[in-house]
Order: sequence, then structure tokens, then C-alpha cells
Amino acid sequence: PGVIIKSIECLQPGHYLRWSNGEVRIESYFSPSWSAGGNRFGSHSECVHATREGLLESIRTHLVSDVPVGVFLSGGLDSTLIAAGMKEVGVDDLRSFSIGYEGAAGVEDESPAAARTAEFLGARHVTETISAQSLEELLDSYLWFLDQPSGDALNTFLVSRVAARDVKVTLSGLGADEWFGGYNYHRLALLARRFGVRPALLRSCTGPAVDALLALLPESLRGR
Repeated sequence: PGVIIKSIECLQPGHYLRWSNGEVRIESYFSPSWSAGGNRFGSHSECVHATREGLLESIRTHLVSDVPVGVFLSGGLDSTLIAAGMKEVGVDDLRSFSIGYEGAAGVEDESPAAARTAEFLGARHVTETISAQSLEELLDSYLWFLDQPSGDALNTFLVSRVAARDVKVTLSGLGADEWFGGYNYHRLALLARRFGVRPALLRSCTGPAVDALLALLPESLRGR
């Protein structure tokens, strides 16, 4: 896949590039193996237990560091799970970081929810409020550090600036939406199943909205 810088391309997931004596080789270092054996955990409670233990084990692994480790905290499900897990595995001095937005910035402000979550967990919490003017002033710097376009990269850039004043390493809930159903289409699928809505009917309802969004894209990108 391409990036925003001309003539530069991304490596495929699970690959690395080796350069030696003018020779370039791209090699795979990881390829997940998926079992087709169905549900290997058994009951619902076993699935919940396995998910919880897997999350805590991942947190323990990522806390192995010779410097203090903080956490990005929005107050949502994903970052709250990470922060609570850090407390559970033994982090006594939990440091959390978030950003807030003034009304004129045109972005939803989640900082009050983050502050309440931090208070509940007993974390040392730092919030920085971003105005529309400061957002504009940081735009050039943000674009300089942006490797590839991403809808959430701006939030990560802003909160990283805040956290970098106190810690060198932070844990983040990014990527957890796939596991914990954080996307709107996950909720839509759950509601459809709960009320017995057939997939064909669901597609007929959402199709026009998708078509309208696709119409905004350049023709060369509509099939991707």
C-alpha cells in the first residue's frame, strides 16, 4: 500500500525489510494460524475468562520497562480496560493522560469522562484542553509526523505530546474496537440479531448511505 509521501510504500503486515550490501529483501516474520475447529473455549463464561486473562497477560508483557509507563485514557471502554488492568496487575502509581477540546474546536470533548474514570481508578491524571487556534498551529507538525493517513492519528499525536512531558512509554486502547465491539456496525449487527432482522434487509437499509459516501470518493478509489 502507498503512503502520503511520493515513491514510498508500506511493508505488508508481518513483514520486515532487510538491506545488505545494496541488496533489499522483504521477508515475513509472522503469519497467524487460525483454527477452523469452532469454539475451543466451550461455555460463555469460559470465553469471558479466557479474554480477561489474555488481556491481563498482554498488559503484564507491555509493562516490562525500565522507565515509568502511563496510559492514554479517554474514558471509553477500551482505554478504561487497559487502565483498570494496569491497576489489577500491580501498577501502584498509575499515570493517565487525555486531551479535551473547547467547543469551538468542533470535536466532541471526552475529557470529563476520562477524569471521572481516572478518579475512580486512583490515577494521577493530566488533561490538556485544545482550542481551534492551537489545533491549527499544530497542524504542520502533525502532518510532518504522520506516516500514513488515519482517522485517529490526530488524537494520538496530541495526547502523546502531553504524555511525553512525564513518561516515555504509554499503553493505549487503539485496536481494541475489533475485540470489544466498539464500532457502530458491531452495535448494528447486535441489534439486527436481537430483533431478528435478516442480513438482506440490513443491507437494503444501509446500502444507500454507503453509496452516498462512496460517491464522495474519486472514481479510482471507489472499488477499494
